[in-house]
Amino acid sequence: MKSDYSKVFTSIAISRLKFVGKTREEIGEKLQLIRGMHGTTSILTLLSILDLMARSEEFIYLNAATYISDVHEKSSEKINKVYHYTIENFRKRITLSEVASLPNHSAVAFCRYFKTRTRKSYFQYLTEIRIAYACELLSKGDFNVSEVCLDSGFNNLSYFHKQFKKVVKSTPTEHQKRSRMKVPL
Repeated sequence: MKSDYSKVFTSIAISRLKFVGKTREEIGEKLQLIRGMHGTTSILTLLSILDLMARSEEFIYLNAATYISDVHEKSSEKINKVYHYTIENFRKRITLSEVASLPNHSAVAFCRYFKTRTRKSYFQYLTEIRIAYACELLSKGDFNVSEVCLDSGFNNLSYFHKQFKKVVKSTPTEHQKRSRMKVPL
C-alpha cells in the first residue's frame, strides 16, 4: 500500500516558471501583438511563444516539485524500486549501500546505473525530493524553517538552506512568504 508521500510524488507536477532576460521580453512583445490578432495568426503566434518557452534556458523554478521524476509503469522495474523506496523513506537517513542493494548493484555500479537513467546522481534526486516536500510544507503549513528542515529528512539547517537555495533559487523563508502571498517573483 502506498503512503501519502507516494501519492503526492507519483503524479506529474505542473511547472511554475518565471522567465527572465531576453526570453521574458520576447514573450511580452508577442503577447502584446496577439491581442490584436484573430484566427490562425493568433494561434501561430501562441505556438511560437510556446516554442520559445520550451527552448529557453532563461527561467527560474517557482515550485521545486517540478523536479520530481514521475514513476512510469513502462520504466525499468529496477529504477522503479529505487523511486518507490526513496519516496517512502526520504524523510529518514538513506545510505548508498542501502539503496544500491534494491536493484542488486554494488554502490559504484548503482551510481553509474542511476546516473545513466536519470542524468543526475542519486543524492541529487534525493535532495530534490526532500526540497519538494519542504516546499509543500512551507507553502501549506505554519511550520518554521527548522521544523521543515528536520521533517524533510535534513539533519543540518545550514546544509538545508544551501540545498534549498540551489534548487529553488530562493531561501526557505522567502519561499514561504511568497507562497503565502500567492504572488510570483
